[in-house]
Amino acid sequence: MRGPSWIICASALASLPCSWAQSAQSPAKADEPPAYEDKLIDGGNLAALPPDEGAVSYNPVGLPREWRVDGFASRLDQGGTIRHENGMVLSARLETLEYGAYTLDATVRGGGSNSVVTIFQRGLPFDNGWKANNGLGMLNTPAIDLSRQQYRFYLPTFPIAGLETEWIRNGNLQLQASVGSPGIYSGLRVAGFTRLDGTIATAGAQWVPAPGVQAGIQVADAHGVRSGLDAADPLTTARTWYGALALQDGPNERVQFNVLDSQANEGRHNLGVWFDAEARDGRYRQNFGAFRFEPDMFWGYTPINRDLLGGYYRINYQSQQWIWALGLDSVTSVTSSGASGLFGTGNVRYQFDTTLGAGGGATLRHSGTDASAVYGFVDKKSFLGTTRVQVDLVDAQDSHGAQVTVDHAWPTKVGLRLSTALSFSRETDSGVRTTRSSFAAFGGIDLTNNLSIEGNVRWSVDRETARTTGTYANVALSWRISPRWSLVGSYYDNRSETQTFATIAPLVPVDALLPTPRDRAIFVTLRYEDHAGTPVAPLGGAPGSGAGTVVGYIWYDANDDGRRGANETGAANVTVLLDAKFAARTNNDGKFEFPFVSAGPHAIVVVPDNLALPYAIDGEGRREVSVRTRETTSIDIPATKPR
Repeated sequence: MRGPSWIICASALASLPCSWAQSAQSPAKADEPPAYEDKLIDGGNLAALPPDEGAVSYNPVGLPREWRVDGFASRLDQGGTIRHENGMVLSARLETLEYGAYTLDATVRGGGSNSVVTIFQRGLPFDNGWKANNGLGMLNTPAIDLSRQQYRFYLPTFPIAGLETEWIRNGNLQLQASVGSPGIYSGLRVAGFTRLDGTIATAGAQWVPAPGVQAGIQVADAHGVRSGLDAADPLTTARTWYGALALQDGPNERVQFNVLDSQANEGRHNLGVWFDAEARDGRYRQNFGAFRFEPDMFWGYTPINRDLLGGYYRINYQSQQWIWALGLDSVTSVTSSGASGLFGTGNVRYQFDTTLGAGGGATLRHSGTDASAVYGFVDKKSFLGTTRVQVDLVDAQDSHGAQVTVDHAWPTKVGLRLSTALSFSRETDSGVRTTRSSFAAFGGIDLTNNLSIEGNVRWSVDRETARTTGTYANVALSWRISPRWSLVGSYYDNRSETQTFATIAPLVPVDALLPTPRDRAIFVTLRYEDHAGTPVAPLGGAPGSGAGTVVGYIWYDANDDGRRGANETGAANVTVLLDAKFAARTNNDGKFEFPFVSAGPHAIVVVPDNLALPYAIDGEGRREVSVRTRETTSIDIPATKPR
């Protein structure tokens, strides 16, 4: 027995007549200590403990639930054009015993702008081991696991305004379907959704016909989808299907065979076939495969790899001190009119001790437009923090570039986060030389228990024919007025007309940097949040258990060091799941939040539905977190390119 039941029984026994209790005991001996006697301190008249600081009353009626409402107003100046993003953001979560868990993610924008409203339901139980996950609103089409559990090739998903469903039986059978109007996520700081016209429908199935064997099929049917936001952009109608067969021999060997057929705009059928294999032997991992894609290949309404024939090989080694990888790709054209050549890559890192590491790498492309890139770095930990000094060199036809970057993560106390980046670069494109210096900082500070500031700032100076200065700022100030009310002010300012220097992997020719428009914006958000229910249970927790908050960032880790640098950008509009029950979407900074989570261990899973390829989250996107009562647990999740 546990808890109140034990106390009630003990009290009942204690209330029996004393004569019965004494007759049941053996006579006490003089040398024995007196029997334990339970007494109430001060006769049970102690004053009640004061309420926890910041605690608020709640409504003990209805199902366990929590919600957050943000009312926002903004003023945006884009190249002299003034516009506004005003409206409301509502996020809510509801957990039931028999009908699964529900999440509402809604951004209602005023002024006729496109809104984003999504309802997720997960874990709806049925007989015979079935569970259903459903979605309605603006979401990404589902994809069977086999379509993205590969090293070299991935099939994209599509943002739609529509509905999706997924049925899973004991992990051995997966059924999916979706239908809706395609679109793209828009909005500078507040999510919006712009439709591309037309419709797209998808369906898929994956099953385990035998131990160590997985099979799957998926179809995508698009009708009249515009290729861009311009009304004059061409329309695409395509019917595509994909099939896969994976064979697993223990934990160390796996091979997957794939076939893709597409027919677009009443043209001919185009076929793509490839296999992807992996073998592990101790510290070594090898990935290799071959592929053939005919011209005009599509998946849904999106053009994909086309007119390519070739193969690839990668080998990786990892120990406590050494990490290295080598790879070679050979590509030729199926029709002899497309791209062909060789692409080689290699990188190495050596960890001298716990405080010092060094490494570098190179990529080479031999084709009609030869190109190369080389980099080297040193990582050093000291009492001042962690520093990376990296040198990048790029050479491709008439374009050349060199950059030196110093990234530093500063050691800070609890409540303070700071990383900085200092870079110097020189680029030459078609005989025009540009020299650039830049400084960037990213971080935040908790000024008080209720007041915090975080953001990213960048300053650069370009020297070409004339000196130009660019600045970028993205700063937010959060003030918790009371346990339920908060005020958030954000300032965004981009006064730089050129993008920052980027090391370009020479799979494609080096392109000139494109100008970006100057813009600035101010956002003010008033937030109300609460939770209720009988019994009140935090997300994933038992009734009455303590609760905390989970806040995370997903970003594109360009230098693959596992730390978010001041020059690295967040991954926006990516779906994140908590314990496979509740969903959240990252904002433009790559930030997601679960505000009321039970204390204890939890699983965070990133669904790679909207990550820019070829970036991916290692470990199948899964991270473990431990939440403490009344504390905020932070987690950083880098998206990296495969080695």
